[in-house]
Amino acid sequence: MKKTIALQGRGHIGKSTTLRRLYTDFLLKNGYKLIKYEDHGDVDFLAILEKDGELIGITSAGDNYDLLQKRVTILVEAGCTIIVCACRTREGSVYAIEEFVEFQHEFVQKTIASSEEGYENANEKDAKTLFKEVEKALEDSKLAA
Repeated sequence: MKKTIALQGRGHIGKSTTLRRLYTDFLLKNGYKLIKYEDHGDVDFLAILEKDGELIGITSAGDNYDLLQKRVTILVEAGCTIIVCACRTREGSVYAIEEFVEFQHEFVQKTIASSEEGYENANEKDAKTLFKEVEKALEDSKLAA
């Protein structure tokens, strides 16, 4: 089963930071093999990883329709069956994700923090949640095979 997992929230609340944390602190440290990595500026990146024969793609660029649609297309064309991305709460970036009709879509709400310490805790919590969702998607894919 193909699946997108979108970390959803308004701008400047840590979606890209959380996705980078998912990548560095959870996926790379838990047996996911890096296939491709592209740095796209200050915080945005695109990565493709492999585990158990499945390709998992991550893109942190999710601020607008055009950019997110382009990056998700790259991941789909690379053969990713699980895609984790950032998106805003409505309109453009949500539409970009929903256009990939062969994928099941899950939207995870970004935790909003009010302090620097809370910000770090929120990012850690959300990265753990996303990791669990990726692991569940991998397991579901094995069961469907």
